[in-house]
This record gives sequence, structure tokens and C-alpha cells, in this order.
Amino acid sequence: ARVHTPLIGLDIHAPPDTPFLEPGTTLPLRPGFEYGLLVLEGHCRIDDTAFATDEFAYLAPGATRAVLWLAPGSRVLLLGGEPFGEPVTMWWNFVGHGKDAIAHAQRDWEAGDARFGAVPGSDGRRLVAPPLPWAGYGPAEG
Repeated sequence: ARVHTPLIGLDIHAPPDTPFLEPGTTLPLRPGFEYGLLVLEGHCRIDDTAFATDEFAYLAPGATRAVLWLAPGSRVLLLGGEPFGEPVTMWWNFVGHGKDAIAHAQRDWEAGDARFGAVPGSDGRRLVAPPLPWAGYGPAEG
């Protein structure tokens, strides 16, 4: 895969018959990276904080390690990389550098813009993006 910045991605799984071991597994972290850990199944603990299915843990730059405990049958996804040099706005399926970029992406999405590609075998209908959560940026505005 082509990458444009250093990054890491791990799918971590504890089989159902694995005991919930102490003291946990120490994950070495690059202090220049930021990390996100999404609990896909089960629950886990990172250092002293517990997370359940569909919860997201953010690990800010600066840490050199994190201690991870996985409950039996749990699966987590750990993604990390160098932070962007400017703030990033994320909403629904869109990521951009501010609300204007997100509103523009939503309009393009709903107009069927080719930048979002097509799914082979699909009838071409797209999911409908929910209304933007901030005032002044509805789908018809712009």
C-alpha cells in the first residue's frame, strides 16, 4: 500500500478462552504519533480507563507506552500516525480542514460527485448524509 506519512495499524484480538491477564500488555508507542483505539468487540482497559464496544480511546502525542488489558473474546483496532499540522474536522463519513470543507464534501456526496467513486455492482444509490450538526451549512446552502 502507498503511504504518505509514517503510520501503524493493528487488529488485536483476545480469543474467548484467553484469561484476562494482569498486568496487561505494554504497547510501545512513538511519542511523535497520536493514536486511536476502537473497541470492535468486548471491552478493554488502557492504563486505568475502561472502554466498551464501539467506544474510542484517543492517545495524544507524547506517550512512550500504554498498558492494554483485553477481556476474553475482545477485539480492538489501534491506528496511529503523525498528527496533522492543522486541526481536522470529522463528521459522519467526511474529514476535512474545517466546517466549510465538510459542507462542501456533503454537497458533492449528495450530488454524486465522482471524487467519491462508485461501488461495483451497486445500483448507484448513496446513503443519505444526516443534516450537518452546526447552523448555516445545510445541504442546499452554499
